[in-house]
Amino acid sequence: MPKSPVIVCDTSILIRLRKGKAISCLKALFERVLIPEAVYEEAHDPATREQIHQENFEVYRVERSVLTTLGRGEQEVITLAVLNNFPTIGIDDKDAISKARQFGLRTLNTSQILIVAKRAGVIPAVKPILDRMRQEGEGIDEEDYLETLQEAGE
Repeated sequence: MPKSPVIVCDTSILIRLRKGKAISCLKALFERVLIPEAVYEEAHDPATREQIHQENFEVYRVERSVLTTLGRGEQEVITLAVLNNFPTIGIDDKDAISKARQFGLRTLNTSQILIVAKRAGVIPAVKPILDRMRQEGEGIDEEDYLETLQEAGE
């Protein structure tokens, strides 16, 4: 499966994938991984910032926002994608997903990224990654957990 050109990611995607030891999935699936400055700033923990640098994710400054109703990171993710015609964003926040779809953006949450990675042969299984994320304190409720496993065929 060929790589998609670009994904613009929000903080939760980066943190969850890092905690699941699967942040490299992004570079395996996408030619470029873009991170707005606000997202980089929200990623306070040194481990996530280190992974951003190790994976050569591109950090971009967003001068103006097309939104004002979401958190700064979500605003900048959507704005960067809209103003540069990048069709795909990685985002978990339900309000932000709804707003992004109003702009015609394709949204992928953490679970969907993992499912795409499994189907592309980037990872062998989703369950161990979800389990690590849960052990690291990521709030993946039981219903979402089971739904993701079912969709992944596990």
